[in-house]
Amino acid sequence: MVNFKSKTNKAPQSIVNGQGDDLYDPLSIANEFNNYFSEIGSRMAEKIPAPNGMPERTTTFCSSFCLYDTSEAEVARSIGNPSDGKAINENDIPTKIIKLTKFILAPILTRIF
Repeated sequence: MVNFKSKTNKAPQSIVNGQGDDLYDPLSIANEFNNYFSEIGSRMAEKIPAPNGMPERTTTFCSSFCLYDTSEAEVARSIGNPSDGKAINENDIPTKIIKLTKFILAPILTRIF
C-alpha cells in the first residue's frame, strides 16, 4: 500500500557534532552542517591514493593571454553581421548605411583597433 500523505520537512532540533557534543541552538546546528559540507570534499580527496607511476599533477595552466591583430576582412565581416532594421550605436545611424560603407570603414577601424 502506498502512503499518499504529504511529508513535512522539519529542521532537526538537535545534532551531535564530530566531537560528540550535543547541539541544540539552530545557528550552531546550521554552522555544523556548513562546516561539514564545506570540508567533506577535501577530506575525501585526501583519501584517494595517487596512481602509481604518474605525477600527482598533470595539468598546467597558462597565466597569460595575447591578442592578435585583426584583419580588414574580419572587421568587414563583423560590420556586415547586424540586422538591417537595428541601430547599432547611440547616434542611430541606420545599419544599412554602415553595411554599405563597410569596405570604406574596415581599413580605418582596423588601424584604430
